[in-house]
Amino acid sequence: MDTSSDMIICPGCSAIVAFSTGPTHQHMDAAPACWATFTRVLSTAFDSAPSPDVRQLVLDAYAVQHPGPESAQRAREMLGHLIGLHCALDHNMSAREIVQMIRECRKIAGTISWMAPPAQRASLTIHDVIDAQTEADHHQRVRIWATSVWKSWDEHHETIAQIVGRVMN
Repeated sequence: MDTSSDMIICPGCSAIVAFSTGPTHQHMDAAPACWATFTRVLSTAFDSAPSPDVRQLVLDAYAVQHPGPESAQRAREMLGHLIGLHCALDHNMSAREIVQMIRECRKIAGTISWMAPPAQRASLTIHDVIDAQTEADHHQRVRIWATSVWKSWDEHHETIAQIVGRVMN
């Protein structure tokens, strides 16, 4: 593992990235280079505009992998992103359906407790997506990465499924 002086470990996903002083998200634990990769992946377009469903999956996987400090606001945001991963991966919902589900779940969830991030982080990160050469490869890499992130949060799957189930029933 090369951790030379020009490389750092992203505090969110643990990827080894170049040191930089660029922007990050104020509520996420992300190294500037990791945030820059995320913004590039989020705007990736091949022959067409990025798929809303793939964009939603990228957003949710990245946010869940970079949870940030414990707070009531982050607990609410993390709930939404975990619901997004659950709905996309376990229920094959579209981005439009996911956004609506998140709204409905937040209405019924009441006070949202912080869900501690997993001790064992997902082995894949946004950096495993960036080099996709085709739209199909990009979609496949995003799905594989998002699945690994969702699986790493398995101790919270039942809680998320119960909240979503209350809305679906």
